[in-house]
Amino acid sequence: MALPFQLGGDMKKATHEQVYHYWLDTCPICGGEVTDACRCMRNERHCKKGHQWRRLEDGTPVLTTGHGHQDLPSEEQIGFLE
Repeated sequence: MALPFQLGGDMKKATHEQVYHYWLDTCPICGGEVTDACRCMRNERHCKKGHQWRRLEDGTPVLTTGHGHQDLPSEEQIGFLE
């Protein structure tokens, strides 16, 4: 499995605008544009390649399963265990 930095993604924290305005965000895995986002409080986002994530209030990306807004287990949160 390729790491996010090898795919062109940016696992860094998002800006304030990207957290609250999903259309300004980019995929933390591939760097692709957001294609849609859930209207719920978690505001889960999706890109064309099928990656799914949400942003914490501080901008940290959290990868999700896409099934019931569940986060991936911490050991699968690539790039966050620094």
